[in-house]
Amino acid sequence: MRHEVYFTVPARELGNADLLVWIYAGKRKKRASGRLRISKGTLDFIPGNGKKPLKVGWDYVEEMFRGFKEG
Repeated sequence: MRHEVYFTVPARELGNADLLVWIYAGKRKKRASGRLRISKGTLDFIPGNGKKPLKVGWDYVEEMFRGFKEG
């Protein structure tokens, strides 16, 4: 399934600001499936229904990606 991703970068130095990525998935792209917030400390996924964000630290993200096989 193809996903369209839109993101907003604040108009300031990126080193001190979070990056927010809006995710639209499925056939009806009128409503966001969720948001991905990237910051220095964590990577957060906020579901489209606006409930509590799911947070993971960068150490976890690194280990997760190292677990994928190349190719």
